[in-house]
Parts: sequence; C-alpha cells; structure tokens
Amino acid sequence: MSDAVLGKFIRKLASIYSEPPIGSRQLGAALKKLADEVLARDLAAPRSAPVANAAPMPPRPLRELVGLTAAEVRAILTDESIPKVDLVRLGALRFSMPSSALEKQPVAEVRERILAALMHEESINILTDEATRQGAARKS
Repeated sequence: MSDAVLGKFIRKLASIYSEPPIGSRQLGAALKKLADEVLARDLAAPRSAPVANAAPMPPRPLRELVGLTAAEVRAILTDESIPKVDLVRLGALRFSMPSSALEKQPVAEVRERILAALMHEESINILTDEATRQGAARKS
C-alpha cells in the first residue's frame, strides 16, 4: 500500500473518529496529524524515472529460438530478464503452442506451460531412445 493511499485512509478515519459518540476531537486531531505526516512522507519519497521512455528489447531471431537445446530452454525459463514476448514466441515456435493463449497468461504461467512441454519432449526422447536400443538388440 502506498503512503498516499494510507494517508487518505487515515484522514477518513480522522473525520469519522473526531466526534463523539464514536471518538473524540483529540483522537481525530491525532489521526489527522498522522495522515499529514504519512502524506508528506509520500511526497518526499524519490520517484523513479518513467519506464515508458525505455526502448523495448528486440525479439530474438526465429532461428535462435527453434534450435535451442533442452538445457538452453531451461536457462531461458529461469532467467527473469527474458521478456514475455520471447517466451510466447519460444512456446509457439519450439513447442507449437497457440501464441494467443500464451499471451493471455501471466508470465509465470507461460514459463510453467513451456516447462511442461519441454518435460514432455524429453520424455518422448527417452522413450524413443529406449525403443531404438531394444529394437537394435533384437535378433529376429
């Protein structure tokens, strides 16, 4: 909760509790003083520069997203600096996920869905390797 919201809330409480039978003028005055201090603290707080002026990161090239190894995909999923647009493109290009569905999801859920697809891909690869190995060992 920001100091501005808290200050406004305390100021409303001051108006409610400033008169009997609920409160007293002293309580109302004390709450009003507290609200003024909280609001002053909010005004004195340093503000960060607006992010709107920052140029968006260009999306990764398609070739780079499709040819990633499983370890590289895991590294992308654990890197919090990777933008959602890259995650959506990764899911769509590498795992054939519908990008429109991914765009509607929070970033954490997009990461989870891609991880599930990666784990599925890895399990299919394990089954394929085992079937190939057992087929090669057959004598008939």
